Formats: sequence, structure tokens, C-alpha cells
Amino acid sequence: MGLGSTFGKIAKKAKKAAKKVGRSARGAARTVGRSARRASRTTGRAARRAGRGVRKGAGSVGSGGLNVVQETVNRAAGLPGAALGALGVRPMKKLRLRVVVLAGADGAPVTGTSAARARERVREAVEVADGLFRREARFRLVPAGRRFVTVDSDPAPAPARRVRCNGGALQDDLTDAGGYFRGRATSNLVGTLTGAGSPLTAFVVEDVEGKAGCSLGPLTDYVTVDDGGLGARRTLAHEIGHALGLPHTGGAGSALSGSSTSNLMTPSGHGANLNDRQVLTLRSSRHVTLL
Repeated sequence: MGLGSTFGKIAKKAKKAAKKVGRSARGAARTVGRSARRASRTTGRAARRAGRGVRKGAGSVGSGGLNVVQETVNRAAGLPGAALGALGVRPMKKLRLRVVVLAGADGAPVTGTSAARARERVREAVEVADGLFRREARFRLVPAGRRFVTVDSDPAPAPARRVRCNGGALQDDLTDAGGYFRGRATSNLVGTLTGAGSPLTAFVVEDVEGKAGCSLGPLTDYVTVDDGGLGARRTLAHEIGHALGLPHTGGAGSALSGSSTSNLMTPSGHGANLNDRQVLTLRSSRHVTLL
């Protein structure tokens, strides 16, 4: 074999090796590129989720702050009426209410009943609350819009179906559950702009952890009640009381709500009475108006 032939074979092998290296390099480059793109997409999604979380939290805090400001302004504007109320002059007022029964993952009411039975149970609780507030505080419940009750058929997100109370409720309000409730809450133009006559929305959920219902008071325009709370009937009226500014009886709330076990704001039991201080507090809420 001649020297030229030997060098030719060596050159061919070198060329093949170079091609293999090139293919490996291109394959590695493609792999690195795909990994980089996946990492970029993952990072982008995480950033967007974080951004949404921050915006939701900021929206909740902003909404809660505005509600408190509107509540304070409306109570201040209502001082003359409160003074007349203290003298016994208490014309009939109204509270606009909507009750929304959420749907579970299967699209059925979270009450575990038919939609017709769910509406019936809500109406029973509304009738109890309406009668109580008419008798004790001289205001009535009227439907926000054309009806009191809406029974959903589209599944609610899981965080909104099972909620917490107290500090847990505040945390929930800063995340997906609160965003969902605020987005579904009934509103009107005057209430949005001034707070006066702002409707209250009660959401019937699958479960309120360790409770039958929950309210964050004037921070939100909604309350939550679970199926057990509907069964107790007074629970809806009790949570409406919280939304209108009433604390529980006893402890820190005794200055306003007293300590009687027959009071509506007793944490448990069948209390349905209100004292004069509570009545004046309810009637001066931004949710309770003459018109």
C-alpha cells in the first residue's frame, strides 16, 4: 500500500470523526436550547403566578381598605339618624341581599341536595333572618337584583368550596378564594362609588372549617355559610350581624353585644335578641339604607 493511499484513509477517518463531533455538538446545542427554553417558560409561568398572587393580594387589601373607609364615612354621615334612633325614631330600612349556592366539582349544589331543595332551604334561612331583623332592628331584607337565591351549576374552584374562619379567612381572602368571592359578589353603582346601599352576598359553601359560617366584618361585602349553617337557620342572620359590624357577645365584644345567651351574636345556641347598642350599630351600617 502506498503512502498516498494511507494518508487518504487517515483523512477519510478524520473527516468522519469530524462529522460525528459536529453532529454531537449540534445535538448538545439543541438539547441545551430546549432545556433553556423549558427553563425560561417555567420561570415565566412562576413569575406570572407570583405576579397574579401579588395582584390578588393587593386587590384584596385595597378593596378591604376602601370598604373600611366607606363604612366610616357612612356611619359618620348617619350620626343624626343614629341620634334619632336612640330616641326611638326608627323608620323601616332595607338591606339588599343575594345568596349564592356554589356548585361542587360535579356541578351539583354543595348542599348535597337538588337545586330546588337548596333554594327552599336558603329561602327558609332568609325568612328567619328577615323576621328577626324586622322585629329587633327595624330593617328588612330585600333581594339584590330580581331574586334572593342563585344556585350555580358551574363548579366553583376548590379553595372557594372549603374555607376557613378567623385568621384563616383573612388568608383565604388574600388568595384564590377571596378573589373568586369578590368577583361573584353582587354590586350596584351607588354602593361601589359611595358604599351606601352596597349589597351583601352570602355564599353557601361545602364547609367552613370548624364553624357553620364566617364573616370578615366590614372588610368584605360577603359572608360564607355552609350546609350545616343553613340547617341552623339563625346562622345566616348571625353572619349578617358580623358583616354589619357586630362582634360576638362576651369578652372584648361585651361592651357592644353584652353577654346574654339569648342574644343573636352568641357564638352558639339559639339566641335571637338584640340590644339597643347593637340595633343602632346595625342601622348605621353602609349596607342598611332607607332607599
